[in-house]
Amino acid sequence: MTFEEIKTIPVLLQRIAQAAYEHHRYDALCKRFEHLEKLKDDKTIACGVVPHDYVRQAIAELAPLRLLDKDIESLCFYYEHPFILHFFRYIDFLKDVKYEMALIDRKYEETPKETRLTSILNVLKRYVHNSGLNFNEPFRDFDTFGKNLLNMSQMKRALHVLRIGPGQRCDVSEEDIDFLLKHYVEPTAERHVNYKKLTDDLMRGRVCGKVLPWRETGDGDGELRAKPSSWTVLSPTSTTFDQGRHPDKADKRPG
Repeated sequence: MTFEEIKTIPVLLQRIAQAAYEHHRYDALCKRFEHLEKLKDDKTIACGVVPHDYVRQAIAELAPLRLLDKDIESLCFYYEHPFILHFFRYIDFLKDVKYEMALIDRKYEETPKETRLTSILNVLKRYVHNSGLNFNEPFRDFDTFGKNLLNMSQMKRALHVLRIGPGQRCDVSEEDIDFLLKHYVEPTAERHVNYKKLTDDLMRGRVCGKVLPWRETGDGDGELRAKPSSWTVLSPTSTTFDQGRHPDKADKRPG
C-alpha cells in the first residue's frame, strides 16, 4: 500500500462517518458486517473479520454514499488482517468510524429513521395489505429449482405480474426496484435475489413501526397471504378500488 493511498484513509473514514451520522446507518452497518461474517466458508477464522469480497456489500448500507472501487480497495488493504490474507478487520474499522462520528456529535445516538429501503418496503406493504395479494405465488412460478432464488429479470417479471413497477397499480420507479432487489441479492449466489427474505420482510405486517390490521394465513406449505380486515375488490371498469366488499359478493358486470 503506497503512502498516497494511506493518506486517503482519514478522508474516507470521515465520509463514511458523515453518511452513517446523517442517515442513522451505523447500527445497520454493524449488523450487516455481523451477518456477512456468518457466511464465511471457514468458521474457524478469528471473529471480527470478513473476506474482502464482502466489504462492498456492507458499505452499501450507507446509501446514498458512493465509494469508488479504488476507495474500497484502499480500505481493504489498510484494514487487512496481518496474519490472514484477504480478510478485512471490520471491528477495527467500525471503531474508527464511531470515533469519527463522535467528532461530529459526541452525544450521537442511533435513532429510527425511514430510509430509502424502508420507504420502498412500506409502499409495497400497503399495496399487499390493501389488495389481499398472494405475494409468493408469482415468484414460485419462476423458481423451477425451489431454491428461493431468482435472477433480476425473473424478479422484475414476477413484480410485473403483481402489477408493481413504473406506471403500474403499485407505482414504483425502475431505480427504486433496482435498489430494492440489490438489497436482497444473496451473497453466496451472485446476481440472484432471495425473494423469500423479501416476502418475509413484507409479511411482518409493520409500516413505519405500526402494526397493520392483517393476519398471516397458510395452507400448510408455507404460503403466506396478506388478508386485510375488509376485502378490497378491483372494479373491472375502474382503475380504483371498491372498498369493503367481499369478492364473492361483488357485482358481476359484463366484460
